[in-house]
Amino acid sequence: MGSYIGYRTHRERKSPVTPTNSIIILLLSSAAFMSFDYVNNAATLIPVKTQVIVNAPIENVWKNVVTFDKIDEPADWIFKIGISYPTDATIEGEGIDAVRYCNFTTGSFVEPITTWEAPTLLQFDVVEQPIPMNEWNPFWEIHPPHLDGYF
Repeated sequence: MGSYIGYRTHRERKSPVTPTNSIIILLLSSAAFMSFDYVNNAATLIPVKTQVIVNAPIENVWKNVVTFDKIDEPADWIFKIGISYPTDATIEGEGIDAVRYCNFTTGSFVEPITTWEAPTLLQFDVVEQPIPMNEWNPFWEIHPPHLDGYF
């Protein structure tokens, strides 16, 4: 956005573009747009509680929590441009110390089971996770660090 504002400003004034002018315009416009993150902060947080009622026997639900078969590819355009989505889940072993793999288009979440109380409670750690998206880049494979830790 800063580059565009700088371009339009210099183009309309027909002033020479110097490194100093460009840096000043870039900094000012960047500062203005970075402040948008704070414009809509709520004064207080409003808790939201959700509930999903599954009309099925608990044993059937358990089977689909532990593993699930291939699911259809989403039709939304966002997934066509590289955003990761789940494909299936598998498990090696049963009970505590089994390892569940929740497979996405970019790799797998590796989830060692820490609590196995069939059919009511399944807990696990996440020891490895895939990248959240494949960045489009015509030159080389990139992995921007800002994508880590938010998936």
